This record gives sequence, structure tokens and C-alpha cells, in this order.
Amino acid sequence: MAVWYDLAITKANVLAALRLSATDIDVPRIDQAIPTAVAAIEQEVDRVDPLPGPPPPADLQFVLDAASVGAYHMLATVATIGAGAQAAPMIPGTPFDLLRDLRWMLLPYKQGWTV
Repeated sequence: MAVWYDLAITKANVLAALRLSATDIDVPRIDQAIPTAVAAIEQEVDRVDPLPGPPPPADLQFVLDAASVGAYHMLATVATIGAGAQAAPMIPGTPFDLLRDLRWMLLPYKQGWTV
């Protein structure tokens, strides 16, 4: 899928939401969290046409920022000392469902409706 988001803007938004500086030790984990959130959003909207952007509309940017913060926390939860962070499976309805409270905001962008 085409790039529909601005990585620099998203990273700045996530850093601001977490009140971290651009030199914080957790920046590499944020760099992992953003693509995880992007993948969850792209899977949810299941589009044939590319998402609008970059930059995306404000509501889509909000979902990306919030899901990225969730992915950052998810990666912190599954990290093990000395082994680094690993991606956990995203299963709808589980504590690691990044879009659980955001899914409704993606409805205007959804194209694939499977049964």
C-alpha cells in the first residue's frame, strides 16, 4: 500500500503524547511502534484505493498517533530484559488490540467488508 502518513509528523506527535524528547532512550521502540500501528490500520480498513495523504486527514492522523502509543506500550509489555522488544500478535478484542477503542473512527475509510 502507498505511504499515506508522514513519519516525521507521526513520530513528533507520539513523542509529544508520551512527553519524551527526540533523544530519549525509547525512540527506537517508537520507531517500531509506528509501523505496527500502520499495519493494524491498513489491515482494518482493507482498501483497494490508497488512504488519503500524506498528510492524512486529522481523524486518521489521530488514530495513527493513538495506535502508535498503544503499540509502544504493547512492545514494552512483551519486551524481555536483554532480548529487546518483540511484536505480539494483534487479536481483535484482546488487550493488545491496538484499534479496540479507535475502530469506529476508521469506518469512513473502510472499503473491504468481509463476512
